[in-house]
Amino acid sequence: MNDDTTDFELTEIYPDEIDMSAPSIDDDGDEEEEDLKKEPTGEVAPGEKLPRLRSALQQQMADQQQRMRDACDSEFWVAFCFQTRAQKEEFLTKTGILPALDEDKYVDGMEAAKILGVTLESRVPKWTEPKVSKRLVGLT
Repeated sequence: MNDDTTDFELTEIYPDEIDMSAPSIDDDGDEEEEDLKKEPTGEVAPGEKLPRLRSALQQQMADQQQRMRDACDSEFWVAFCFQTRAQKEEFLTKTGILPALDEDKYVDGMEAAKILGVTLESRVPKWTEPKVSKRLVGLT
């Protein structure tokens, strides 16, 4: 399986500091000596690239772990139970949820908070659009 997301995300973090290409070596193997004789060009010194790359990889790993926690967390919902349907509809109507969303069973919590005037300050996870196979779409 070919996963190019690592290269993409790392180059987004440090586009000028990561060289993903394979090094070219002269027949006599003196390329390293020639590179040492060159004048500085303002690029990051080789000794500085590794710590920055390591930091970028650690950040990417932390981001991936957070996305996994967000995707696997099952405690993101709440249920209100009433004694009758009339009570449920009265509650949704009086709070403004029912006329605004036209939904009485599955309510988007972010939309309900907006309607109720509640500002949620918790972190909002980043969700990416799913990749849809063109081949499978063609079968529909």
